Amino acid sequence: MGLVHIAGSTYYVDSPSITGVYVFPDRSCLLVDTGSGNEYATLTLELLRENGLTVHGIFNTHAHPDHCGGNRIIQEQSSCPTYTSPLEAAFIQHPILVPYSFYSALPPRTLINNRYLMAPPSCVTDTVEMGRININSVSFQIIDLGGHTLGQVGIVTPDGVAFLGDSLIDPSIMKQFRFHYLADVRRELETLDFLENANFNYAILSHGGLVGDLAVTVTRNRELFQRIMDFVLTVAHCSRSREEIVARVVERFDLPLNRTQYYLILATVSAFLSYLCNCGYLREFIENGVLKFQTSSASINKVREKN
Repeated sequence: MGLVHIAGSTYYVDSPSITGVYVFPDRSCLLVDTGSGNEYATLTLELLRENGLTVHGIFNTHAHPDHCGGNRIIQEQSSCPTYTSPLEAAFIQHPILVPYSFYSALPPRTLINNRYLMAPPSCVTDTVEMGRININSVSFQIIDLGGHTLGQVGIVTPDGVAFLGDSLIDPSIMKQFRFHYLADVRRELETLDFLENANFNYAILSHGGLVGDLAVTVTRNRELFQRIMDFVLTVAHCSRSREEIVARVVERFDLPLNRTQYYLILATVSAFLSYLCNCGYLREFIENGVLKFQTSSASINKVREKN
């Protein structure tokens, strides 16, 4: 675990879930995400102290525990403001909403007693909108990265370094795990369009770090989502329930499976089903008391043309 310099006053903490660091002239800093829990947060604070830095504030890209799990410890030790979007603020302050969103009701203990799904509750002092924001008299750009979650946001430092949260999967990670949790497929596709034409000096993913070629990474992600959509439409040639489609997706993409992973995959498949239904490529209906989905071969061609 170390502090890696990117450009100017922008750094990141090298770890499986990266924390961005922007250093202000007064040697305080803005943290972009706080990692997965108390232990990581404590190590981060020690690393900052070793480098003569204090915490001025926290910016959370979204409310998943590996991005906001260290908030509370850092807030307790620094009394710092915390920034995120209005939607993500609700989830950060009420962590039960994360597993609730996967399950759609009060979740079973499998999801509630799960540090990968529920971070300790923490306070959000400031909600942000897209555009410019001043933090400690320095101007940052806030960008909309919805898709992975409904309210995910990124931040661009004055050095042109864009912290992109989980808006993309790094191609090296994609080789091992050919899937990506999404809450809103339409907005994810819009995010890909935005990133494809973005002109950042540097782009940082929370899992994967510095992006070598942003346009190539966007293309790889778009191809993955297209493969998932094509497969869902192929499976749904015969009417299928959501659970049947999930089982086929797990098999087709060779996804590791436990109870937690199942709910994440189920939620993502649900997002694809919503998108395809809303576009008119799938129809949903009740058959023998079971909600089912069905498509036609013509729909596959339409999706390919659209995306």
